[in-house]
Amino acid sequence: MTLFILPAAVAADFTSKLVASSDGVRLAVREWGNAAGPEILLIHGGNQSQLAWRKQVESDLAKTFRIVTFDMRGHGESDKPTQAASYSNAKQWADDMRAVISATSLKRPILVAWSAGGCVALNYVATYGDRDLSGLVLVDASDPRYFADDARKLIPLMARGTLESTIEFTQAFLLACFAQAPVPADLNYMVAFNMVVPPISRAGMASWKLDVDEALKRVGIPTLVIHGKQDRIIRYQASEHYARTIPGASLSIYESAGHMPFWEEADRFNAELASFARQHSRP
Repeated sequence: MTLFILPAAVAADFTSKLVASSDGVRLAVREWGNAAGPEILLIHGGNQSQLAWRKQVESDLAKTFRIVTFDMRGHGESDKPTQAASYSNAKQWADDMRAVISATSLKRPILVAWSAGGCVALNYVATYGDRDLSGLVLVDASDPRYFADDARKLIPLMARGTLESTIEFTQAFLLACFAQAPVPADLNYMVAFNMVVPPISRAGMASWKLDVDEALKRVGIPTLVIHGKQDRIIRYQASEHYARTIPGASLSIYESAGHMPFWEEADRFNAELASFARQHSRP
């Protein structure tokens, strides 16, 4: 008999709280690491969870930095409204991020945004500006113009159908996130937190309207753009475009990684993030 094996439980210490957004939706927030250190705010991707950042919060980053993670609405341990309108307004997701920053008293954090989290970050900048941020790290950030074939095929299928088909397509999507297939325990772990996201949330995110290029032009803080060249979800040309469009942005390509370089090449990613955060964090 094959057992459903998960990775060992998170060993790092954290504190948790529920934070109410502007419409009353409660967001599950965790704070990790050195409470007096420079601040890093991590935003996960669509269908995912703050648990995706385990290789960051459990690493030496936590010895130096104060790290805040949260589950976006409809994800992880956050509230999951049943009304489509709770997900279709992109500005509301920016409000969620603003609520997390306020409730955790972050003072100009480095913002790290992965995949669809990049759309949340850019919409935040387009809505509220970047004066309360010290720097921006975009990781394989999502842009429908640069969807690879696997994204165009699998993302719609994950938002409709039977439970069995949703599990099947979610697993296929996660495998497409890696250049090399993850070990079974890691894949099981990710399927588990992906499957708590209701289809209405997935469909709502897909309906956002955001002028990405206009938002990119509004970024006026130091920016690092990271992308796995083997990404089968978002083509790496997206990050090349971001780096050209954001004034002064730096580009770091991970030749052997897929859509999750922070997981596949965690040591390199953590070192680059630490260097960027030390250089650009401002009180």
